[in-house]
Amino acid sequence: MKLMFLLLLYLLMLPFQVASQTCEWSELIGKDLVLYRYGRLKDGIFTDYRFTNPAGAEPVETLTLTDSTHFEWKYSLSGDFKREIELKGTKIDLYPPFWNNRYIFIVQRNDNVIMTEGHDGITRLFFIPDPKPTPESLPVCYNSKKGFCDGKLDDLMPTFTDFTYHSATPLGRHFLYVLKSEDVMKQWLESTEESLTLTSANIKPFDVTLFPNGEPVMADVNHKSLNDCNTLSVLANLAFQYPQFIKSIIHQESPESFRVDMFDPMGNPITVRVGNRFPVTYEGEPVLCVGKDNQPNWSTIMEKAVMKWIKVYQHVSTIEGCNSEWVAPMFTGDGRSFCVKPGRLSGKDLARVITTCLEYGMIVNGGFSQEGVALDGLKTRTYHGYTFLPPQKSGSLYSIRDIDGTGDTDGIMNVTTNDEAVAPLINIRIISPGAAAK
Repeated sequence: MKLMFLLLLYLLMLPFQVASQTCEWSELIGKDLVLYRYGRLKDGIFTDYRFTNPAGAEPVETLTLTDSTHFEWKYSLSGDFKREIELKGTKIDLYPPFWNNRYIFIVQRNDNVIMTEGHDGITRLFFIPDPKPTPESLPVCYNSKKGFCDGKLDDLMPTFTDFTYHSATPLGRHFLYVLKSEDVMKQWLESTEESLTLTSANIKPFDVTLFPNGEPVMADVNHKSLNDCNTLSVLANLAFQYPQFIKSIIHQESPESFRVDMFDPMGNPITVRVGNRFPVTYEGEPVLCVGKDNQPNWSTIMEKAVMKWIKVYQHVSTIEGCNSEWVAPMFTGDGRSFCVKPGRLSGKDLARVITTCLEYGMIVNGGFSQEGVALDGLKTRTYHGYTFLPPQKSGSLYSIRDIDGTGDTDGIMNVTTNDEAVAPLINIRIISPGAAAK
């Protein structure tokens, strides 16, 4: 506990680890600024750090300076807002105020990422979408001989969006403006001290069998009560495609201690050590993911390692709701990814993207924009993570696993040509496999 106290005290004094550039509002006229992260900046760090979900048909919030005297804030949840503005270098004054903001400052810029602070005290991170991705921004296919997936998807590339590549860190723009990695942080990550702060749960020790099926398999990853299904969808995908990678990064040191190889926000290898104590409800049910036997395994260890990583580097405030592109790079060291939003592709072309990216070793996860649509004996859910797979049944285009692992099929739904109504509801995230594929 002493090390934890020193860590928390130290975190209050740490700066961000990225260099910034100067920028005035006049340089951004005509550009769309898409909000992807916001919080309150205090003493150099964010508190209550949240992010917006990019998986909808349109961005949740977009700010655009239409000219030097007007801006438009498109807010998909409650409509668009227009205001008259006066440019004053890094500051704009708003007439009338917008959400209690009489002004908005540009704090700093880092390539296509803009940090602002408003009169409301909220610090916001926007990114400027790149309609023509560079080769460096695309996820890497290690078995591709020429370009992204050997050029098989070049005709569909205009539909790809929300690229997360950033030149400042190999983990991508979601890992900008996190705390600078220092020795005291690494010491705590390497210690056996716990990061669990779930006040609604008890903590109890378990006898952990890392690989109950001999090898990591998707059936080892079954969502319980913590709202971190996107994290678990990444783990299930790694189990399906890269089981040996999982075995190579988890090391059992004793019945009570496990060491996990991960990456810090700048892409440097680090060690995260976790124990065999896990949260349970007051009824004794596990809170974190478990195997079919309701017992912790390798996936629970990796889930707990993510929680400890977040406790230190604070790129988000909690694992709950954290999207897959915020998690996978912690293990793979590669944050290149993009999104295909609902309704952008025909069912045939969507299947082509999914199966081709899987063929070239990509991590493919996603979800649905509509609740309760029947699909292969199950029903779609919103705000829920799914792992996308090659066809698991003859005659299907591709398959999707519900991270709950429901029923006799382990939650696997097979999509066929008869499911055309489902395709417009699907969003997918394509993530580079990084170290998992090397």
